[in-house]
Amino acid sequence: MQTLAVIAPEIWRHALDTFSTEERALRWMRQSLAELGNLTPENVLLEDPRSNAVEAILERIDYGVYPPTLTLEAFRREQQKQAGAQPLTPDSFMESLRKQSAPVTKEPPRVLPPPPKP
Repeated sequence: MQTLAVIAPEIWRHALDTFSTEERALRWMRQSLAELGNLTPENVLLEDPRSNAVEAILERIDYGVYPPTLTLEAFRREQQKQAGAQPLTPDSFMESLRKQSAPVTKEPPRVLPPPPKP
């Protein structure tokens, strides 16, 4: 199997930029997402490296439209860390992630001018 860095280098670089480490980016790439019909971003890119669906999701994560997908495993790990503390709910978990994350500042996507009229 070809690596994502070879198949879709721009999207792989975007994932690295979004998730900060190769390990986190790869974990996200291998996680099924409802937005992709429960396929993984990796599978979508392997089927069609030019697909813009994965890029669009990464942009939404970058701009804070929604956080990276909350996994049950991550939720349980956070619960174990806070054992003995106040009970953890999905909302309080997401709030703890927001507090840990530095705000992302990126330029908005460029809007291309319309094509010239013939």
